[in-house]
Amino acid sequence: MSGTKRAVAAAALLASAALAVGLYLNFHAFYRSKRDRLGPEEKIAALQPANRIWPVMDQTLAEEGKARLDLALEALPDTAEAERNLRRAENLLRRSLRLNPASAAGHLLYSRTLRYLNYLSAAGGPDSLPELWKAARLAGKRSPIDFDLCRELLENWPRLDETQRARALELVRDVLARENVEQFFSILQVWDLTVGDNALLEETLPDSARLLRAYADFLGGKSEALETRHRLLARAETLEYNRALREKDEGNPDACLRLLDGIRFYAALSETEGAEAEVLKHQVLRREALLDRAKARLLKSRRLEDAEADLRAYLELEDNYGRILELETFLREINILREESFIRPTVGDLRRLAFEVFLMFKLNKYSGITALGGAVQGGVIVLQEAQKPFLAEIFTLTADAYDKLNFIYEPEDLYRRALELQPRNGEIMFKLRRYYDRLNEKEKKAEVDRALDAVLTPEAVFVGDGVLPKGRARAFDMVLEPGPVRMTLQFENFEGGLTPLIAVHFRGRVIREDFFEEPELSLDVDAKAGRNRLEIIPVNRTVRLLGIRRERIGG
Repeated sequence: MSGTKRAVAAAALLASAALAVGLYLNFHAFYRSKRDRLGPEEKIAALQPANRIWPVMDQTLAEEGKARLDLALEALPDTAEAERNLRRAENLLRRSLRLNPASAAGHLLYSRTLRYLNYLSAAGGPDSLPELWKAARLAGKRSPIDFDLCRELLENWPRLDETQRARALELVRDVLARENVEQFFSILQVWDLTVGDNALLEETLPDSARLLRAYADFLGGKSEALETRHRLLARAETLEYNRALREKDEGNPDACLRLLDGIRFYAALSETEGAEAEVLKHQVLRREALLDRAKARLLKSRRLEDAEADLRAYLELEDNYGRILELETFLREINILREESFIRPTVGDLRRLAFEVFLMFKLNKYSGITALGGAVQGGVIVLQEAQKPFLAEIFTLTADAYDKLNFIYEPEDLYRRALELQPRNGEIMFKLRRYYDRLNEKEKKAEVDRALDAVLTPEAVFVGDGVLPKGRARAFDMVLEPGPVRMTLQFENFEGGLTPLIAVHFRGRVIREDFFEEPELSLDVDAKAGRNRLEIIPVNRTVRLLGIRRERIGG
């Protein structure tokens, strides 16, 4: 009896040792196969010994089955070789699922193998859809295979019943919630081939500006559903505005302004009513974010130049006297502006003084500006080249202040002195021409007009390198007179391929985006005095721009 027990114990010990060796061999083979840069044949060579001697792990069988599937796809278009590897993969994966029938990843891989086998082989094999549905039911929330499972279900969309389609859409939502644009484009490609329902996809998309823009670009590139594209972009911009608002409230003006910079008001293409109110709403947020960022920079460095651009941009948008006065008080409290600058006869810091005069003008302190301008004119200034723009601004604002006070003769000399410092400054020329027009000085006005001709963007611009690649914006900075202008874009004849879908932005707003059969496009825009940016974006194909013509509307 004791001998029998000893024999049983020895047999159990040997079985345990054999199992341990088998497990070790399987684990060792599995992890060797997962090394980087191993091709399918190398993976098979690493896995085969364990799977032939004693396959005790479903992972080793599944991994060799996956390698065989990859080898089959590499063998195409040699269908005979591909089928041989698919048969071996099918056998390996079936054995793997016998060891672990609850493996969602195993059922998914088996389903994919069966689908290719039924496609390539005349003899075929079991239906792939039941295995795919098993994978879908076994995979839980946030499964590592949800993206692959999502693609497989969409590829089988015509064969799915209502329950299966609902599960597929649930997976689409889960995958898209990660906002992975690369995965989204992969899903889009499959959706377009098998589902093809733009409205359903639009409903399925999460509130993600990134994905909405990606889908809009996809539709634009395919020259499809222009209204849907505009609606998607408008929805994305609404989300970006709301996020910009949150960033501003959370103390992140940089992020707020970056988001606002990307908004082009696509809602205005379909909703003409309320478009200007929407622009004003964005300007208010921009104004507040600019002020917040300027104050933060000033408190950190106590240097005007670190925040001057933001302060000027803010003041250009601000028209509330009380808020501008609060800003002036703040700047004096932190010693950015000093009281004695109003009475000093010589000027050492023209940059600071130019900003101070600009701020005074916004506060309607015209008498103070003329007094300060007189001190500057009578003072001794050792002028460096870099300081000329600041002195020109002081002279211009002083002339503007005299004009506001209804002084008739004083502005002329100041405007001309400013032009001597900046002879190509169109904004000063506009002011001087308006001054001469008011005095009915026709000859002097004509002289300014001739000077303006050399500064303004020519009425006809030839574009040398006019190739505009698909999806890339080409910007043209144009110096224009204020008022309505008709812009005519002349393209090379559109021959072959897609009808061009072209977007045109002017001064940061979309003014037209449509399909164009004819190579000439005329647009009416409202220009501001000075620099205006025109952007042209071919959405669906490369085009060639030959030139741009402009003419004033109404004389």
